Order: sequence, then C-alpha cells, then structure tokens
Amino acid sequence: MTRRYSCFYLIFLVHFFTCSSIAIAAERSLVILNWADYIDDSLVQEFERDTGIKVKMSYYETDDTRDSLLLETGGKGYDIVIVNGLKIAPYQRQGWLAPINAKQLPNLKFVSPTWRNAYPQASHFAVPYLWGTLGLAYRQDLVSNRVINSWSALFNPGLPLQGKVMWVKAVRDLIGPALKSLGYSANTTNQKHLNEVGVLLQQNRRFVHSLGYTLIDEMAKLVTGEVILAPVYNGDALSLQAVEPNVRYVIPK
Repeated sequence: MTRRYSCFYLIFLVHFFTCSSIAIAAERSLVILNWADYIDDSLVQEFERDTGIKVKMSYYETDDTRDSLLLETGGKGYDIVIVNGLKIAPYQRQGWLAPINAKQLPNLKFVSPTWRNAYPQASHFAVPYLWGTLGLAYRQDLVSNRVINSWSALFNPGLPLQGKVMWVKAVRDLIGPALKSLGYSANTTNQKHLNEVGVLLQQNRRFVHSLGYTLIDEMAKLVTGEVILAPVYNGDALSLQAVEPNVRYVIPK
C-alpha cells in the first residue's frame, strides 16, 4: 500500500529577528500564519500569560493562498508560519527564513531525525510540528455498501455520488491523488500523464459538490450529509469521527 504522508513545520521568518524583534519589544506581539485549528486556544492563552506577549493569528485556507499572502508582502508581516515540508527550500531561496539556532531549542533532541531531515533545508530552517497521511473520509452509512479503498473512488465515483464529492482546492493535493488514480507517480512531470489528469478532472467535475478542505465540526458537510466523500488528513478524520461516528477514513491502496 502506497502511503502519502505530509509533515508540517514551524518556520521563523527573517522578519522575526529583525524588524519584528523591535516590534515585540514595543508591542509585545507575535504574528503566526497558520491553518485554522492547528494550535489549541488554551496553549496560546498559556503562552500569553507566561510571557506577556500577545499572539495574533492569521489563517489561510490552502497552501496556494498562503503562498500568495507571503509573495504579496515579500515574507514580511508574519513571524512564524506553519508550512508543509515541500515549501521550506523555496522559501529559503526567497531569503525569507531565519536559520534555526538549536541551542535556543533544547527540546529538539526529542524530535526524531526522520522528521528533522525529511525535506531539503528542514533541519536548518524549520521545526517539525505535525505529520500525518492524506486519505479519503466517507460516510459509511450513505455509500450503499460500496467499497471505497482507492483514489479512483474520488475521481470517478459513479452516479450514486453525483454532487456529493468534495475535491481539494489546492494544486498538489488535487493533481497528486488524480495521478495516483491513473496509476502514475504523484510526482511525475510527464506531460502526457498531466494531460490525462486534465481530461479526468474535466470529465468528472459533475460529481463535485464543492472545492476546499472540509470543516471538522458539526457544520462539516461530511457531518450534515451534503458531502459523502472527501480527501482529508488523518487528524481531521479523527475530529470528524468524534462528531459523526459514521465517518470512515481509509488510506487508498
């Protein structure tokens, strides 16, 4: 079984150690660019209480929107950003990142070298934060006993699921699984393979209810039944199962 995992890292922008360090002294604030629900509110409150530094959260919906925000400002305006590992090297080439000083982070010794070195430049410019798998979540009670165990179910789900499927509104998490559903590598640069993905998406977009990432609370479309099948990270699937026990999660074969 091919397992696709993603690791998210904390990266510190150069701005944090230059302009922003002066701002923190004066305003005692820290700006974090993050996914929603990736840092517990109680942890933020504890940090603010212990340090006197105010945390300002700015959220993004997809990797693409996060990249646009940073490009618009040249990496300025944020102190810490949560990113997937693939973005560390490109951000470093832009000159946005401050190197990690391991002496200031004694708990790094408890982090597995597997994740510290999982991506180029990761050990020098980032701290591992979360890792998990990307798979499929579906409502077991609403799929009419259909077996869902491959990416093909997402891109060619059949008439019973028409208008009940969610696709991710992010290039890598849409095209990668589509390539896998056709039997190709998620990392291929073969133009013929990419053209086939284009045809696949065009032919089957009628099945799509919406584009995006699912919410993880009682308002999630997987919980209300508006969507029956969606790609999600395993942590999000666990949150959904706590609200709706009929949600199942599978890593596609």
